[in-house]
Amino acid sequence: MDLHLNCKLKMKKSILIIGKGSSGSRFKKKLKESFNVLNISSKNFKKTLLKKLHFDLIILSSPASFHINHLLMCKNHGDNFLIEKPITNSFIDLKKIKDFGKKKIFINYNLRELEIIKNIKKTLKSIKNKGKLHFCKVHCGYNLRYWRKKKNQ
Repeated sequence: MDLHLNCKLKMKKSILIIGKGSSGSRFKKKLKESFNVLNISSKNFKKTLLKKLHFDLIILSSPASFHINHLLMCKNHGDNFLIEKPITNSFIDLKKIKDFGKKKIFINYNLRELEIIKNIKKTLKSIKNKGKLHFCKVHCGYNLRYWRKKKNQ
């Protein structure tokens, strides 16, 4: 029994990355040394799901318009999910993912540590203490060619 337990502990966790664009490729490059990584295109991932494989983590790095559909299709094939932002542009779509049970869904948003975002959070918290906030809309844009000059984006 000890041998079985030791072997189980040494097994690498499995990760499925859906999307072979620059973001999906970056995930693969960073994770392949420590995990069993399968990186597939968003066009061909249905074939992988038909094999009834199960993954510890599924990363959705597909085009944004497919995030919700891909998430729903992968529901029974993973324990945890990481989705590139935006997860969706619709509250109706958000309601579709409310019954994921104990499975965890994380949203990857790499600009959340920017000083401006921290200031917005601080401002919103101060407003919350003084009354009700009825609406807030924030738009943040950037051009990856200038932001990451040496990357193929």
